[in-house]
Amino acid sequence: MINLTEITNRSGFKKLVYKSWRWSIALAILGGVFMINEWPYSNIILSIAGIVLVLIYFVLAFGPLHEEVDWTLVFPELAGVSADEEFETESPLQKIKRLEKEIEELKKKL
Repeated sequence: MINLTEITNRSGFKKLVYKSWRWSIALAILGGVFMINEWPYSNIILSIAGIVLVLIYFVLAFGPLHEEVDWTLVFPELAGVSADEEFETESPLQKIKRLEKEIEELKKKL
């Protein structure tokens, strides 16, 4: 028997949910316009849009959780580096000068 999690993982289901979510948002906006202009059927349109949104969010609750991003790859200081530890404070100009000195020393050795 197929459970709800397997159904929510299918790409066809995700496309259906995405399209129905967009349509229900459009219906909610249309219902709001009808409500502002006091046109008939505004309550029905808003009710349909609200029910569809509630059903979509209910079904999406059974979907897989998103994977947590490992921010330490981007910000290594989040990996437990304490505030007392020194980070590299050498400016690009200082690096260039240091590398030039190292190149000169290597040229002298040759």
